[in-house]
Formats: sequence, structure tokens, C-alpha cells
Amino acid sequence: MNMKDSPVVSIVVPVYNGAKYLCRCLDSIIHQEFEDFEIVVIDDGSTDESERLILDYALKDSRVCYYKQENSGVSVARNNGIIKARGVWVTFVDCDDEILPGFLSELLVHEKRYDLLVSGYQESYVECKIDYSITEQGVGLSVQEYLSLNISSCQVRAPWCKLFRRAWLESNTDKFDPDLTLGEDTIFNLEYLFRTPRIFQSPYIGYVWFRDHETSLTSRATPEQWVKFIERYLKILEQLLFYGIVSSAVICGDVFKKLRYVFFGLLTGPLKYKDFQRIMEAGSYLGLPRGNGRRPKITEMGLPLFVISFLGRGKICYFGVITLWTMKMMFKKLLK
Repeated sequence: MNMKDSPVVSIVVPVYNGAKYLCRCLDSIIHQEFEDFEIVVIDDGSTDESERLILDYALKDSRVCYYKQENSGVSVARNNGIIKARGVWVTFVDCDDEILPGFLSELLVHEKRYDLLVSGYQESYVECKIDYSITEQGVGLSVQEYLSLNISSCQVRAPWCKLFRRAWLESNTDKFDPDLTLGEDTIFNLEYLFRTPRIFQSPYIGYVWFRDHETSLTSRATPEQWVKFIERYLKILEQLLFYGIVSSAVICGDVFKKLRYVFFGLLTGPLKYKDFQRIMEAGSYLGLPRGNGRRPKITEMGLPLFVISFLGRGKICYFGVITLWTMKMMFKKLLK
């Protein structure tokens, strides 16, 4: 490929101390069946051997473009990758993951008709591999259809296994929000979907998400990080609902499922009342939860959400939930 010409695809790889897995990742990209791409590697201030490895690859393959920034987080790294990208399409690959040989070629067959190209993905553990492919054959989807199928999966929560039109990303001033250190990927994807792109979803398993070495960010997240994410999440869902991009049934089913875990987890903090208010105000548009013509069962929402939904959003409700949670914990201890 003549590097003076713009490549078809820019593959953005943010790296922070990823030397242990970086070669596996870059090798998987370099050996793609489709070859007209550039690899935009953003080194987020690594202190291990990452820089040396990346420079070695850059010397051997002119498609590898290396950029270094002060340690600023993955959102800033991805945003800088978008700025440096020259391709018609942009995709993101985490430095400890890999893409399979047909990832680009399978999706780019449909590049002229669509604005978002999505593949299936695989979760790879030491003991097993789990494939996630929503469709049995490639299909064009509206945003409404895509969200109804995928809103609870990594198809919406993660930035990888997708090709985004670069022109659309450049015109979106928000991009990845550096202020969010939890769930920034979900917000990024939903904001892109808010612009109602034409979507093609392929059954091809093109991305491998390695789960055998990671430490869950959600398990280490602070209540403040959770509150900030949930507040933004509820607000973007409200916009999607207002403009008819997603149905209330889909929102209620997904939002209440997520909030169930959030409240059970955050109340061990416990969650501060002011933060409780922020979440409730952001989600006030939901009202009493209804989905598919029925109210969700208490087992689906969790007891805290049942109390919140039917007793209101004031201090009485808040302290009621705290009390219920405390009683539950005490009861568990008594049973031990």
C-alpha cells in the first residue's frame, strides 16, 4: 500500500503496559486477509517494553503508526487515535485482544450500504471459549432492531468488533468522555447510535476478547464512578426513547436489570443520598416500569427497585432501601 494514500481502515490500538500481549494483538492485525489498513498505536505512557515492541513492528511494517502521549487514560488514547486516523473506517482493538483473519474482509463487503459494520465476538477463557453471534446470516438492521437485539451485550457496551465511519466520528465532538472511567464505551456507542446509522450485523466471529487475565473494572469501581456512569446512561436512553430510537420495553427490561445490580452493590457503600437523588432524577422519566404490556416481576427488578418504583424517590425510600439491605446482610450472617 502506498502510505501517501488514505487507507480504507484505521485500526486504533490504545496501549498501556501491554507488552505481555501486544505481539499477539499486532500479529493478528497484520495478518488480516484485507490489507489496506493502517494501525494507529497510541502509547498511553507505558513504562514496560511496549514502546520498544511497537517501534520494532513499525520498522518492519509501514502500516504501523506509533504515537505516544502522557498517561491520560484509554478514552484520551482512543480520541487521539481518531484524530490521527486517515481511513474511511475506524475500528478499535484492545492491546490484549486479537482479531481473526476475516474480520475486515467479511465486514467491508458491505461498506457502501451501511454506516456501522458489526461482527460477532468470542470470549476466551483458559478453560473455554464462548462465541457470541446474534444472527445466523448477515442482516441489515435499523437502530431500533439493533438495540432490541444487543442492548444488554458487548455489541453495545464495547467499542470493538465494529467498523465506524470516520467522518461520523470526527463530526461527533463528544467522542470518548475522559471524565468517565466506567462505562465510557457504552455512552460512546449509544451516542453514535443516536445518529441512526445504517447497520449491518454479520454472524462472523471476528473479535477475540481475552478474559483469562483481566481484573474486572466494575469490581474496583467507586460509587462515584458508578453514579456518574448511570446518570449519563439514563440520560442518553431518555433521548433515544424521546426520538423513538429505542422502545420503552427495551429500556425498562435493560435499565432495571442493570440498576438492580447497581443498587445492590452501591448500597454496601452505602450510596450517599445526594448520589441516590442524582440517579433517581436522571431516571424519573421511566415512571412505573412496564414492558411488553406487563409490570416486571419483583425478581426481575430486585427488591430495592421495587421499593423505589412504588414508594417514590425521597429520603423515606432511600433509608428504607438502606434498612432492607442492612437486614438482608444481617440475616445472611446469622445463617452462616
